[in-house]
Amino acid sequence: MENYHIIKKIGSGSFATVYLAQSKNQLYALKVINKTEITTVYEQKLNNEIQILKKINHPNIVKLYDVIETSESYYLILEYISGGDLYDLVTSKDFSKLQINDKKRIFNQITNAVKYLHDNNISHADLKLENILIDKDKNIKLTDFNLAYEFKEGEQNNLRCGSLEYAAPEIILGKLHYPCPSDIWALGVILYILQYGEFPFQQSPGKSPYSLYMKIAQAKYEFPTIDMDNIIISNTRIINEKKPKDLRSYSSIGNLKMSPLKPLTDLNNNNNNINTLQANPFKSSADTLNYNQYGSIDNIEIINKLKNEMDSYDNDINIENAKTLEALDYYEDCSDFSIYIDESELDSNDDLLNNDSNGKEDTNKLFVKASTFPRKSRSLNSKAIREYNEKLIRNDIDEMKDLIQKILKSDPNKRASLSEILKHPWMNNELQLRKTIYI
Repeated sequence: MENYHIIKKIGSGSFATVYLAQSKNQLYALKVINKTEITTVYEQKLNNEIQILKKINHPNIVKLYDVIETSESYYLILEYISGGDLYDLVTSKDFSKLQINDKKRIFNQITNAVKYLHDNNISHADLKLENILIDKDKNIKLTDFNLAYEFKEGEQNNLRCGSLEYAAPEIILGKLHYPCPSDIWALGVILYILQYGEFPFQQSPGKSPYSLYMKIAQAKYEFPTIDMDNIIISNTRIINEKKPKDLRSYSSIGNLKMSPLKPLTDLNNNNNNINTLQANPFKSSADTLNYNQYGSIDNIEIINKLKNEMDSYDNDINIENAKTLEALDYYEDCSDFSIYIDESELDSNDDLLNNDSNGKEDTNKLFVKASTFPRKSRSLNSKAIREYNEKLIRNDIDEMKDLIQKILKSDPNKRASLSEILKHPWMNNELQLRKTIYI
């Protein structure tokens, strides 16, 4: 270990401590496991994790560079990812800045990583936000293969492992099941959280934990009401904090920055749900997300009751008016972005968007050059822009809901495959909205 210089401690668990280490100008995550403190079962899982990590190589899976074993400890030299995990992002203020296309890219990367594992007959078996690392460029790295295992084609098992909030119905019911559909179910839960900032299956206030088990077993969930106005603004606006004296300074997009997005809110106002994820800037992560207090998947009493009572079950956006913004002259050197202005300046026949009614133009490059129109016509109809963006976003949300519904099915045989997920329109249609400068 003399080749590695430990910089600081960055994490710890029941049996392991993780340090930031450096060797030859390269940073690593150094995972140290003390042999005297681990159980036989944990050591078996550790050796299994090491063997799996040695076999795999994918850009969205954390790399294992080396394993050093001494008489006292195991040292795992892992790829260092500086951005924390997806749980940290979802429960932070930065989650409010995550745009729809960012979410598509993140989920696409997660799905591709899981598909790579399944193609190599490996089930992760513990897919959750905490096991998805994210770097400074918002690229993901799947990690923590402690519960992962290799399977044979057509092989079933009744393993009950992972976290309850992400567990598929067949797992909590203890049924024989194939590994892949259970991983896919967890992907559906992750996608739901990425969109709504909360778990799809939550224990009803004042109800016993049995209610949560039943919701999962029946795949019974709802789509929360969302703030459409908030989504439109957050996905289209570009702002500058100080209004320039001369608007020609907008000629460089580097002078602008993306506007922060307000947290999505569940308008059911159910703030007491113990499973709710909220990006609340006034609370710490510990305050904003508490997993189910009855988080064991092995609650035999509940499982037996659920098995006895389980019947066949057919698994069955508030718009606030956008404020009209102040008028802004449109200079020829401004930028490739639309500008919201006071609609009172518009002539009745001055809807410049009519020229783009067939959608033939690049939706991100709506130009109106000052030299082309008289001063009064340097205006874009902000209402028409908003309606255009809202239509695209609503269609995108409908596609996303359709994908979630195809994944979160109680019958694992009816669940979408990874290939079907990757081919789904929501995964492949980048949202092209008209960008807007706010001052």
